[in-house]
Amino acid sequence: MAIGAILRITALLSLLFCILAVDPAHAESDHSRSTQSLMVGGVERTYLLHLPGRYDKAKPAPLVIVLHGGGGTAERMIRLTGAGLNGVAEREGFLVAYPNGIDKRWNDGRSKEETGWRTHRENADDAGFISALIDELVETRNADPRRVYVTGVSNG
Repeated sequence: MAIGAILRITALLSLLFCILAVDPAHAESDHSRSTQSLMVGGVERTYLLHLPGRYDKAKPAPLVIVLHGGGGTAERMIRLTGAGLNGVAEREGFLVAYPNGIDKRWNDGRSKEETGWRTHRENADDAGFISALIDELVETRNADPRRVYVTGVSNG
C-alpha cells in the first residue's frame, strides 16, 4: 500500500476518533435530521440528512458524507459516533449526509462469488449513488461542491 494511502486512512481514522470524543449531549439538537431518497439507476436509494441549526441556504456549506460499515445503516452510523459528527456540524456549520447501502452493504468491488451480497450480485452503482447524492445536495441545499468530504468505517 502506498504511503499516501496509509496517511489518508490514518487521517480518516483520527477524524473518527475525534468525532467519538465529542460530548454527545451537545449533539442532541438533531432537530433537522430527515430521511430523504433519490432514484439512481432505477433503484430508490435513501439517506439521512442533518442540517445544522444555523444552516442558511443562501450560503454554500461544506458537506460531509458518512458511510456505514457492512451490516450497518445510516441510523446506526449516527449512533456509532454518539451523534458526535452532528454536534461538530452544529458548531462548524456543515451538512452531514448518511447514505444507506443496499441491504446494509456497499459495493466495494468484490465479486458476487466472494460475498454473495445483493449489492455485489446486482453490481449496485454505489459510486453513482454518492455522486447523485452530492449533485442533489449541491442543487437543493447549496452544498459547496469544492468542499465535499467522504468518510466511513469498514465496508464503508
